[in-house]
Amino acid sequence: MNNQVKEISNVNAEKIVMQWLLENWQRRYEYEITEEDFTDEIYRAIFKLLVRYDWNVELVWWQCKNAWKLMLEEWQELESYLSSYIVTNLDQCVAELKALTKRRQQLKIAEKVLNKIQLWDEAAMLEEANKLYETETIKQQSREEIKEEIISDMFQTWNEIKRYLTCYTDIDKMTGWFYPNQLVTVAARPWIWKTMMALNFIWNQLEVWHKVAFFSLEMSTKEIYQRLYARYWEIEVNVIKWAKPMEKWDETKMEKAIEKVWKFENNLTIYDDKTSLWEIVSQIRLLRNKNMVDVVYIDYVGLVEVKAENRNLEISKITRTLKQLAMQIKIPIIIMAQLNRSVEKRYWWDEPILSDLRDSWSIEQDSDVVLMLHREDEKCLKVLIRKNRNWPLWPCYMYINPRYMQIWDMWETEKQVYMNNQ
Repeated sequence: MNNQVKEISNVNAEKIVMQWLLENWQRRYEYEITEEDFTDEIYRAIFKLLVRYDWNVELVWWQCKNAWKLMLEEWQELESYLSSYIVTNLDQCVAELKALTKRRQQLKIAEKVLNKIQLWDEAAMLEEANKLYETETIKQQSREEIKEEIISDMFQTWNEIKRYLTCYTDIDKMTGWFYPNQLVTVAARPWIWKTMMALNFIWNQLEVWHKVAFFSLEMSTKEIYQRLYARYWEIEVNVIKWAKPMEKWDETKMEKAIEKVWKFENNLTIYDDKTSLWEIVSQIRLLRNKNMVDVVYIDYVGLVEVKAENRNLEISKITRTLKQLAMQIKIPIIIMAQLNRSVEKRYWWDEPILSDLRDSWSIEQDSDVVLMLHREDEKCLKVLIRKNRNWPLWPCYMYINPRYMQIWDMWETEKQVYMNNQ
C-alpha cells in the first residue's frame, strides 16, 4: 500500500503550482497549500525552506544550492526549470493536488484500519475508520448563500424552519428550540428524572414526525419501551414489569399504548449495545447517511467508553467529538450528564450550577445549551437553563408525574406561586 501512496502524484501539476508560488507567494494562503500537497522531494524541500525563511526567494536559492551541493550548470538548469513561466489554469492544478493529497491520506488511514483488523482491536479500528470522514472537506457557504439563508428563515413558517422543538412552551421559548449543529446537555443528580425528561422530549418529537435515535447505556431497549407505554396511557411501570396477570382495564390501556407507540416505529431507533464512542459515532453517521435520524439522544455521557490518559480527558474527548459530529452532519445531539455530590453537600434547596457537572469542565465548554433539573417538591420540576448561547437564562417550571413517566407544562397560575416563593 505504501507503493500505491507514492504513485498517487502529479509532478507536472506540482511544478506549475511551485512556479506560481515563486511568482506570488501569497497564493499559498489563498489556496491553503501545504507541504503535504507535494510529493517530489525537491519541491517539498523548497516549500519547507520558503516557509522557514519567510518566502525570501533569494535566501532559499542559496540554501538549496549549499544543501544539495549542485554544480553551477546543474543549479542553473534547476533555476531556469522552476523560473520558466507557463501559462496554465492554477485553479485546476491546485484542485488536482488537493484531490491527490486526500487520496494519499485516505490510503494511509485504510492501511491503519487494515492493521487494526488483523489485530482485531475493534475500538481502535472504528476510531481510525472515522478519520476517513475528517479527510472530507465540508463546502463552506459563501456570504451570499448565508445571507439568503438568513432571509429565507425569517419568512418561513414554523413548520418549515430547520429546528427541533421539545413541545414544552417555556423550554422552546427560552432555547429557541434545538438547532442543527447544537450539543445540548441535560444534567441532574441520580433519580432526578434525566431519562424521563429525555423520553418526554423524544415522545413529543415523534408526534411531530421527527426521526429520533436513542443510545441507552444504562437501560435495555425493553425497559425504554416499557416507560414509553407507561407514559402514554398512564400505566405504572411496575405494573408493566410485574410477572402477573393484568387487570382487564390495564390490559385494554396497554394494547392502546402499544398501538400508539408502534405507530412511530419507523421514526424511533433505540440502541442498548453501543458503549464505545466510536461505535456510537459510526452508527450516527450511518443513520444520517440513510436519512433515518434528525435528533440524537445519549443516556448518559459518563458511561461512554473511550481511551484517554484520565477520566477528565476521556469526557473531554467524548464531548468534543460529539460537538464536531453535530456540526458535520447538521443535527442536534442531546446528552444526559451526572452532577457531582457537591450540590448535596450544600443546603437541600440549593440549585445546581455549572461547576457541579461531574468529571470534566469540557461538558459546559462544548455544550451550546445546558439544562439542569432541580426538584422543587413532589409535583414540580424546575428546569434551570445554565448555559444558552444567544438566549436568556430564565428557569422553567414543569409539572411532573413520576408514577406515569409524565412531564407537562405548568399553568401560569401555578408557576406564579413558585416564582413568588423565590
